[in-house]
Amino acid sequence: MLTLGQRLWPTLAGLGFAAFPLLRPYGDKTGDAADAAAAFADPSWVASHGVCMIAFIALALALRARGARRSELGAWVGTGLLLPFYGAETFGLHAIGTHATISGADDLWQLADGVRNQPVALACFALGLLALAAVGVGVAVSSWRSGAVTRIAAIIVAAGLVTYLPQYFLPETGRVIHGVALGIGLLLLAAAPARAARTPSPAPEAIPRPIGPEVGENGPNRTVERTNHG
Repeated sequence: MLTLGQRLWPTLAGLGFAAFPLLRPYGDKTGDAADAAAAFADPSWVASHGVCMIAFIALALALRARGARRSELGAWVGTGLLLPFYGAETFGLHAIGTHATISGADDLWQLADGVRNQPVALACFALGLLALAAVGVGVAVSSWRSGAVTRIAAIIVAAGLVTYLPQYFLPETGRVIHGVALGIGLLLLAAAPARAARTPSPAPEAIPRPIGPEVGENGPNRTVERTNHG
């Protein structure tokens, strides 16, 4: 029977990854500064990126709940590298967009590029997504001999994590399909049986030895006490 954590954390992760591309405004993809400013300033910009950050954390907790310790470690490493970039993207661009809608969007792209294309931030972002891709491979390998539902769910989740970096270059429809597919995989995982822990085999019972003198082929062995005289 699944525990609360084995159901809760994959469900939260699945809903978060699916909601992110559905809620995210895409005005920054049109190339128009006014559209980008409106997208950054939209409250759904903060909401969508916020639920995605929660999804990354819930993914690591889901792996912990299912006993996948190595994959959990990789998920924490990837999440730790990704969250600073997502935080800047969420709150920094939102502040830039809000300011641009009031005072004009003349320098919007310059300011946005300063947030998005900072070399250290980009390196952490790429390394974090590569760590998640490795997590995806580990999830698929560890679940290959599990039941059918677990195996299918793991393959979907693995494909979603491995392709999380290239999906950023897809148009809006492609990103929505990717997010929803990853969400479905995690929701299936929330309903799939967890890998049972291996129970050690019981030690063989010791055979009690009879109490009393040992009996040999020629009858009881008697111990002769030697008495010294003299």
